Amino acid sequence: MRFSISGYRCLSLELELEDFLVVVGPNGSGKSSLLEALYLAASRGSATPPAYQSPLRTVIASRGMPYSPDVASDAAKLNDVEISRKECAPGLDAELNKVQQGYALQSFLGFLVKLSGVPVSEASFRELGRAYMCGPGGRSAVSVYVNFILDVVQGDRERVALITPRLATDLDYVSSLIDHVALENPEWYAEILSKFRELKVRDVRNINGIPHVIADRAIPLSLAPAGVAYALAISLALGAGKLVFIDEPEAHMHPALIDVVRDVMELALDRGVKVAIATQSIEVLDKTALMGRGAVAQMKDCKIIDVIEMEEAVKRINELYEDLRYF
Repeated sequence: MRFSISGYRCLSLELELEDFLVVVGPNGSGKSSLLEALYLAASRGSATPPAYQSPLRTVIASRGMPYSPDVASDAAKLNDVEISRKECAPGLDAELNKVQQGYALQSFLGFLVKLSGVPVSEASFRELGRAYMCGPGGRSAVSVYVNFILDVVQGDRERVALITPRLATDLDYVSSLIDHVALENPEWYAEILSKFRELKVRDVRNINGIPHVIADRAIPLSLAPAGVAYALAISLALGAGKLVFIDEPEAHMHPALIDVVRDVMELALDRGVKVAIATQSIEVLDKTALMGRGAVAQMKDCKIIDVIEMEEAVKRINELYEDLRYF
């Protein structure tokens, strides 16, 4: 798949994704923004599993912050999807204005509460903003407010998934991911659990709507070892879409656990899933390079400075290590 990105955060570039891509570079080089842009473009403006969340909502959740109208400046173009302040679904504005009036009243009442001396989140008083994500034919629209997003979706959902360390701690996101994969892809669900048996993980499921890991006993996912929780979330995501984007798969993980995630990733690639990961870990690059497929994209200052086929990357692993170490 070929991607053209224009004006998204700091990015304006073109990139080709065959089956597997590793994006490396220092902090602030644009790796996470690149994954977000690829994800938004690949979903083509439609809602995406797990659950009926818009891709934009998922990206904002992964950032762990309220929406800002400056996320995509005035307009960003991601293949045939545009993020802008213009309406892309006829008649939507009138409906959304009613919702906005309700939230404006809520913010005003919150302001009065704050004047009385009661602590209230500052997010409630930021300027209300609105932006749209326009897919092909205007089939979807997203109206964005402070801490609130309303989606209007038309047409089929694309099978695209995004997972980040922040999303892995979002209980609503992970619980819907568990349900989606268990119902839609039970063979994958069973297969990935077999990969975690050496870690004494027998199951991962929702109990009263809360994700739990079942080992000797049921443990809420939030209390499980962070690396195991993220490894499980990544493994589930790899069964939730035909294109899967993973940010920092090394987060909280021991090298042996990275091996497990790599093995699951290889299973997904063998089943035709396209995968892109962003990492600062030479351990992740070294272990995924052993699969002998895909390419490595080096980023710096929001630009791709080199794309190296994996066979060549294996030969240059020490050089790539030095780049990651000293950037």
